[in-house]
Amino acid sequence: MFEKRIIIGGLPRSGSTLLRFILDSSESVISGPETRFFLEPLYRHQMMVDKTAKVLHNKLNLEKDCMIGAINNAANTFEAYDNIMLKYMELTGDRKAAWAEKTPINSFHYHRLVAENNEAYFISTVRNGLDVVTSIIENKSNDYWCTVQRYIDCMRSIYSFNHPNHIILKYEDLVTKPEKALKTVFEFLDLPFSENIIDNFNKESKTRDFSKVNQPKLKHSIQPTWVNRYKEPQHIAKVQEFINNEQAIYWFEKSGYTL
Repeated sequence: MFEKRIIIGGLPRSGSTLLRFILDSSESVISGPETRFFLEPLYRHQMMVDKTAKVLHNKLNLEKDCMIGAINNAANTFEAYDNIMLKYMELTGDRKAAWAEKTPINSFHYHRLVAENNEAYFISTVRNGLDVVTSIIENKSNDYWCTVQRYIDCMRSIYSFNHPNHIILKYEDLVTKPEKALKTVFEFLDLPFSENIIDNFNKESKTRDFSKVNQPKLKHSIQPTWVNRYKEPQHIAKVQEFINNEQAIYWFEKSGYTL
């Protein structure tokens, strides 16, 4: 059975997919495509087990009958996901000590999840809020991924969760000082760190499929220039909307950023 169970949540467009790819490239952690599994308590998955099994089949390529058994025979969502990841490792040929599930809005469910498993680990990714709200959906020049209100709600969910097994990781640290940032993460998880994961994370594998993520940058090496997009002139109105919102500025400053 698994030694560590890791829940990744946080702000959208804040490096959670990059973190998932990096963790998955390590010798200790398996972290496949985003499943959104932990957004529902177990009874909900059992009530709509066919639907959940179909999602897991589409995401992880696992047989639906196996997923139905994994869910119906579990006592909580962590046990169910243990069962799912064991099947997933049979498919991928991996043997790893920990799994990580990344869904940004996991952060809204931390309190329920820690009640299920007080030994689980939680990693929240955050980023300069101005960069978060100025992330544009590809090929839609005026359509942003994250509203200012979503930024506020996500930050509240992250910073209201006080638990010894919770760490907050800044995107800027991850892309400008990746080795230092990742050593901190692996030390927190009490798992071995290897420098080669910084070079290997973007090598496609059964668990890291670029066709299933909308992140073209992941095909390249980490660059410290992946910051401050909000300074581009096309974002002036969005930046002003953020600056004019007192709650947004409160969480912006609380997380250590300055204008």
